[in-house]
Amino acid sequence: LARLHRASQGFDAPARVPQPLVASFTILPDPDPIAAAERYVAARPALAAFLAPRPWRRELTSLFSALGDGLQPRLAAQPALWTHNDWHPSNLLWQEEDVRTVIDFGLADRTCALHDLAIALERSGVAWLALGQGADATIGQPEAACALLAGYAATTAFGAEDGATLVRLLPLVHLEFALSEVAYFAGVLGDMSAAALAWDGYLIGHAAWFLSEPGQDFLRGIADAESGA
Repeated sequence: LARLHRASQGFDAPARVPQPLVASFTILPDPDPIAAAERYVAARPALAAFLAPRPWRRELTSLFSALGDGLQPRLAAQPALWTHNDWHPSNLLWQEEDVRTVIDFGLADRTCALHDLAIALERSGVAWLALGQGADATIGQPEAACALLAGYAATTAFGAEDGATLVRLLPLVHLEFALSEVAYFAGVLGDMSAAALAWDGYLIGHAAWFLSEPGQDFLRGIADAESGA
């Protein structure tokens, strides 16, 4: 992942235009994330229609208040970078214990390195498919996330401020891809049940887990590892 980020430096193509299933990065770095979310939704008519009867602004405001304190200026200061945005073991080709090839750039967009790293940590360190199945307290695997972070930091300059930003970003990093999934299910497939699951179970549910005691323990484990505690 660190090598990929270094290779991406200097590639200055503009961000992708609105389309289904892209992990963009326009809401959290904005000084007014609700206004940015409104622009995001307005650019996607099927998403807007799906959300119209829902108190979605209030729900996002609650999440931003609970999880996003102090995040925006940290993200606004991050250098823009084209990133993979779907980094997990099944998108990597391995030779024994070494990654040799990265595949599936379908979610790639212009975000920042910490955004990509946060996605990698939450997709590799939390067993999300088990969420809501009676074992929520054990789905977090901070040792896996910390191992990935240690490997990244071993080859890339990574300071205390980056670590603090990363921990703040983790609970919300899935935001725009979750919205893109809602738009995809509602607009492309016309599957409103799947769209509701993407909103309630993915966007809201994943963020809510980070507010739980196990989710907070997961974040503390990463923060402690980063600080050397």
